[in-house]
Amino acid sequence: MEVFEKWKANLQDRFWDNEITSGAFNDMMDKVNTDMARLQNSLDGLQQEMTPYKKYIKHTIPMLQNIVEYNKKADGVTKNKILCCIFDGKLVLENGRVAATPFSPAVQILLNITKGFEGSEKKKEVKFDLFSALARFT
Repeated sequence: MEVFEKWKANLQDRFWDNEITSGAFNDMMDKVNTDMARLQNSLDGLQQEMTPYKKYIKHTIPMLQNIVEYNKKADGVTKNKILCCIFDGKLVLENGRVAATPFSPAVQILLNITKGFEGSEKKKEVKFDLFSALARFT
């Protein structure tokens, strides 16, 4: 939009310096204003568009906040997907209980961050580089 504003200012300067006629000035200003309006319209549309990130935030975060309720209402396929996201391997039952199964890398990162906050009364900053940890698992 800054470019259009500069063009408009330049057109006005050229008009005041009698470099262009009033008809040419009006035609050029109409074109610049039309282009500005079209660009602003496109920009507004893009800002309103639901990006994958916005969809993720809108739908996934509420699900994570209520994962137990969501799991209770889910069908078998969805429950399996939830468990696959939480655990890194198959769940094995031993004596009616689930044997130790490693968490998925994403869940392990979240648990490590949570551990960083435990035992700290002042809730100091966690000295854990989340991005480097994620990079190792991707």
